[in-house]
This record gives sequence, structure tokens and C-alpha cells, in this order.
Amino acid sequence: MILLSTISTMWRLLSQQTEYALSVLVELALSPEGTSVQASELGRKLGIPLPSAHQVLVRLRRHGCVCSERGPTGGYSLARDAEEITVGEVISAFAGSAIASPGEVDAPSRWAVRRWAAEVGQAWEALLASETIGGLAGQARRLRDAMALMPGL
Repeated sequence: MILLSTISTMWRLLSQQTEYALSVLVELALSPEGTSVQASELGRKLGIPLPSAHQVLVRLRRHGCVCSERGPTGGYSLARDAEEITVGEVISAFAGSAIASPGEVDAPSRWAVRRWAAEVGQAWEALLASETIGGLAGQARRLRDAMALMPGL
């Protein structure tokens, strides 16, 4: 129960923009190689308002996660292999670092709490760095394939 509560709390710390960014990257990873997907199509498929989809894609482009092609058949694609883009990298691009530093405090009890929080942050960042967009895309692909075998559910 504590683990589920912790996961729920951590997920709430992520912004809606971060969730959108991760979803967009997974969707692009699921797209056929060599194709571009327009922002409007990504927004429609993922239920993301178009202005938000544009904002997320611009930030992802600035951070080197996606590239864009202009023109009527243009759109967005992954700038790197999906296995090279970590969840932690994306979260850092949208939310910054989660690690708190113990810093200097007078009371040993406060220092102990801050040190513990820093260790939790480091463990959290290590966990986020261990998962890739490719891994999430694999999970989504397996779910999509399983759902295709069970029409009407």
C-alpha cells in the first residue's frame, strides 16, 4: 500500500505537460520508421489540445528529442532512437531536477531529513533514467496488440 501511495504521489508531481510529452514521444516511437506525424494528429490521437501539443513539441525539439519537417506533408518524428531517450531526460526537460540537497542546516534532525530526501530523489532519478521511450513504446505496442485480439472489450 505504501509503494502505491508513493508512486501516486510521485506521479502527481509530474505536470500535465510532462505527461503530454511522454505520451507524444511514445506515440512517435510507435509510428512507422521514416514517417512524420503532424501535431494535430498527435493531439487528436492522445486527446491533447492542439495549443498544448504545439508547446510540448517545441520544447521537445529544443531538447533534441524530436525533429520537425515543414510543409503540408511535414510533421514530427523522433530525433534519436527511442531507446536513447530516457523518461528522466524528458521529465528534467519539463520539470527540472528532483534531487534536493541536504545543504547547510544547524539542526542534525533537519540535516538527516534533507539527506534522506536527497537519497530518495537520487533513487527516483535513477529509476527514471532506467526507463526509455522505447521501453514504454514496447509496453504500448503489446497492449495495443492484446486489445486487437479482444474486440468489444
